[in-house]
Amino acid sequence: MEFDHHSAGFAADPNPFLRDLRERCPVAWSESHGGFWALTRFADVDRVLTDPATFSSRHDLDPDSPFLGVTIPPPPMAFVPVEMDPPESVAYRRILNPLFSPAAVDRLRPRIEQFTDFCLDRFAARGELDFVHDLTSPLPAMVTLDIMGLPVDDWPRYAATFHDMVAYPPGSPELEGAFASAQAINAELHDLVEKRRADPARIRLGGVDALIDAEVGGEPLPVDVLVDIIRLILAGGIDTTTGAATGAFVYLGEHPDARRTLMDRPELLGGACEEFVRWVTPTPLLARTTTCPVEIDGQAIPEHERIMANLAAANRDPATFAAPDDVQLDRTPNRHVAFGAGIHRCVGANLARAEMEIMIAAVLRRMPDYELTAGGVQRYRTSGVQNGFVAAHATFPPFT
Repeated sequence: MEFDHHSAGFAADPNPFLRDLRERCPVAWSESHGGFWALTRFADVDRVLTDPATFSSRHDLDPDSPFLGVTIPPPPMAFVPVEMDPPESVAYRRILNPLFSPAAVDRLRPRIEQFTDFCLDRFAARGELDFVHDLTSPLPAMVTLDIMGLPVDDWPRYAATFHDMVAYPPGSPELEGAFASAQAINAELHDLVEKRRADPARIRLGGVDALIDAEVGGEPLPVDVLVDIIRLILAGGIDTTTGAATGAFVYLGEHPDARRTLMDRPELLGGACEEFVRWVTPTPLLARTTTCPVEIDGQAIPEHERIMANLAAANRDPATFAAPDDVQLDRTPNRHVAFGAGIHRCVGANLARAEMEIMIAAVLRRMPDYELTAGGVQRYRTSGVQNGFVAAHATFPPFT
């Protein structure tokens, strides 16, 4: 198939193409970006994500290695531990789990509410906002930096860097600039970790210090690995929630009946957020590398082939979801794979749910009559890594 997931045409409206691919050729070969097999059925995607022995997440920065991580094409950096395989990845995952457990997120809720009100207060009297720039980008960035014990006031730079790393196609000057900014952030984090590790009397400020104190196999984590983990937390915590929450606000702006339902029945909000995550699928694609010859739906695939598990297509598979293109606020069951599946299922899923619920509840309470501006919704130029928005402009009656 001719399939380039970074093309502008695909980013503009991927669902019809994915529907056709799933129906006609659910295991399709594409020559784009070095070649890969594209999977679009829920059962196949779930199988790939839950079988790390056969489908590896490993990312070697050696250009001659067949193991190229979880994105196609791979970025010039590795993300730990999501680009590791068991048993190595398991030890690192155990370090991260306490930071984002349900209990930890519950303790964070008052802080998330404070950040949300701060964002809303800044444009309350203005009568207009861009959901991305005014709420759904700053809020996750502030929360993630706060969790990690990094300067919250620096959220614009972090947000711009990690959004741009996924908003632009390979080879674009914007993407190259984002990688350069990420490398500068890496250098700053490297210096920060070294200084804080050298100070045994330091006050523990958050996740960075928890990682500095952590051990794997009885040994402290190397500084480079610590920086890789921190960068993964920042990238995952900042962009994905922005995409999912913005998609929810766009949908509710286009469907005032659904907005009224959530206002009248707030008990539906938790399930509705789960449905918005499925419907948007902010991380639409995850790549793997075969470790041995394998057969998928009758198609023989050799060792060391690149596999693209299309989560967005899987989440709209009618074999798994009734009326999959529709948003059903009370959909149950809702076993989507928007957070991934298996050993690498998103460690921040609990946090993303809480941020979305708090943001949506606050907007419905304080500015329930917002209206999207005609032509004001602008999507990323590529949906090859993240399914996100550059802008989502709206107007509303000013509030206090």
